[in-house]
Amino acid sequence: MRPHQILLVVLGGLLSIGGAATVVAFSLLLSVLADVGRQVLPPQDRTVTAPDTLGGRPRLSGAEELITRAMRGQPDYGTYADLAAVYGSGQAEVMLHVVGGDFGHWGPGEVEYLFFDLRTAEIPVFDVTEVPAGPLGGVTACGTVRAGHDATIVCGWADRYSIGTLTWYGASLEEARAEFGTLRAEVEVES
Repeated sequence: MRPHQILLVVLGGLLSIGGAATVVAFSLLLSVLADVGRQVLPPQDRTVTAPDTLGGRPRLSGAEELITRAMRGQPDYGTYADLAAVYGSGQAEVMLHVVGGDFGHWGPGEVEYLFFDLRTAEIPVFDVTEVPAGPLGGVTACGTVRAGHDATIVCGWADRYSIGTLTWYGASLEEARAEFGTLRAEVEVES
């Protein structure tokens, strides 16, 4: 072998060893980060519920038509707890849709998917902006379906325990954002 061929063989061997070491180190780093992520999660579990009242509003019976219309085009969540209910009376109603389960593998983009699903169901949500998640954490955002006097506001959240939306009929964006955290806490509770 010529000297430059020997040099190429030696360099190739070193690169192979370095590449393998890099892959092993990267795998170990991902494993450590996953363990840290699991340790940071709160020790308690949460469950979701559709309570008898929500923010003082009674749960309405006979709201199946509204639920069906508002839920068209939504994804099928299979075996997860999938709850929907309407609360209030007259023009001031709130519709809850929440799906509970262990969503540890879902990323923070899930709220964006919720709003995208509404748009594909011809329920366009405009001016979606993140809002403070509060003590329950996760990612939260609110947007407007229809502007004007009869505004429809949608706020959504996604975390390890659940994803959900609250839809206000006849409320302003400010009113909805102000009570969003309180209502979510009535729905997503420690089990």
